[in-house]
Amino acid sequence: MEYNRREYAEFVSDFRKFKAECETETGAAERAMGLAIERPTLGTFFKKQKGDVVAMLLTEFNQEVYDANRREEGRLEGELLTLFKLAYKGLLSVDDAAKEAGLTVEAFKEKAGLEGYLLL
Repeated sequence: MEYNRREYAEFVSDFRKFKAECETETGAAERAMGLAIERPTLGTFFKKQKGDVVAMLLTEFNQEVYDANRREEGRLEGELLTLFKLAYKGLLSVDDAAKEAGLTVEAFKEKAGLEGYLLL
């Protein structure tokens, strides 16, 4: 893929600018694509690969959302693990731990892998 990095950087910058102005990410991508097609180097490539470029741009942009979701999942997994440990050590009742986790007692025990332990 032969294109000018400066032109690509301008394309991404245009997309971000239009993102603030448009109602949808797709609309912002279409506007940025329109400008990019006018540029000498990117234009030829973008005309041929328009759909792929827009899809890539939207996926690339959504990486931030994906990363935020993964961090939240990790935080929730950490909280659940802490509740499992507290219940296993007898520092928190299984009923209270399950309630805090938003699970039934049975589901909590199953997720913890501790359903066979007598102390639970």
